[in-house]
Amino acid sequence: MRQSEHLQPDYSICIICEGEKTEPYFFSDLIAWMERQRWPLDYQYRVYPVPTKRSNADSDTQGRRSARRQLENMSSSTDEVIMRGPMPECWVDSGIAQLKNFSEVWVVFDKDDHPHHQQAFEKVRRERAINNHLNLAFTSRCFEMYLLQHFECCIQAFQKSECDGKISGKTRYFNCCLPSAVPGKACGGDKCINGYARSHGYWQNSKNGQTFSFVRNLWYGIFNSHRVKWHSLATLPANTEVYERNPYLDSYRLTLRLLGYHALEHGDIFCHKIGDGQYHLLKRIGNTITFKNESKIRMMMPAGCISIMEAFTDNRPQINVERQIKDNLEEIEVLPDTEYSISLDKLLAHDDYYLKITWYGNIYFCAKEDGISDDFNMSQFNLSTC
Repeated sequence: MRQSEHLQPDYSICIICEGEKTEPYFFSDLIAWMERQRWPLDYQYRVYPVPTKRSNADSDTQGRRSARRQLENMSSSTDEVIMRGPMPECWVDSGIAQLKNFSEVWVVFDKDDHPHHQQAFEKVRRERAINNHLNLAFTSRCFEMYLLQHFECCIQAFQKSECDGKISGKTRYFNCCLPSAVPGKACGGDKCINGYARSHGYWQNSKNGQTFSFVRNLWYGIFNSHRVKWHSLATLPANTEVYERNPYLDSYRLTLRLLGYHALEHGDIFCHKIGDGQYHLLKRIGNTITFKNESKIRMMMPAGCISIMEAFTDNRPQINVERQIKDNLEEIEVLPDTEYSISLDKLLAHDDYYLKITWYGNIYFCAKEDGISDDFNMSQFNLSTC
């Protein structure tokens, strides 16, 4: 049920972003779009840095004119985020500090060339060991890699978001794939993501505060991002740290969270308490999904709770289009002390199919994860709860 305009949910989410435009405008505009669509939000939110108010001349996605508006719905009385210290540690420190003000905190930053990635990740892991309300949305090489997945599934290991260099002590951009490109310096889209995007006609500038307008289909971007992440996990040595991987994506998990979905990935276990010490479980190992009944009460899954979906885009700004291929036509019953398993290898006949599972009022996004063993240890990679 949609919240009344005069009531605010008690739950709150804080999103702390590295960038000043690319990331904060994307997630702020995503939520603003959800509000226009009368999407049921069960949380208040703040995005930092706080996106500035845009003029009436600015337009949002699909070319509509947008009125001046503040892009967050919480009172400004909340303590301001103070960021001090080396990057990206400062963003993690700020996220930890904001746990006292918010129910849930997400820290969004990239690989870039920051010197303190190890320290930042260690702090995230230490905090999550005692409080999993701190979450990390990390992208390598940079957030533009996530934007790119809304156009194609790309696993190229880019070196930068934009080709640049120091000239007379000042940073100069080489304008890849623009008429003003610097000969001999611009990579032509081979090394930088923005140059690659321009060469394919995807976008011209990712720093103008209009990044959500790049989205053609949220689910296509989520699906492709998931594929990039699991390609990285399957192809690079298992002990390779997250911040040493290129490419690598976790940004899609924050998008899922804001949309009200969970990601069901290898090693995940979700519990629904039935009684004292009794649970119904949803868990995943590799490409096997198991519904386990650890109670004396039967578990019932109604017809239609498991749907096969197709990830697609026709390059039109449709934003939130899901194409259902098939669902379970009959009710599924799991008796006490038994379990029911499904194989994604058998169920998902095409590489661009995924599952949408509705279980005890929650919705789960679930795509295949090929190339890793069932005993693959996800502990070092589980840096968000979604």
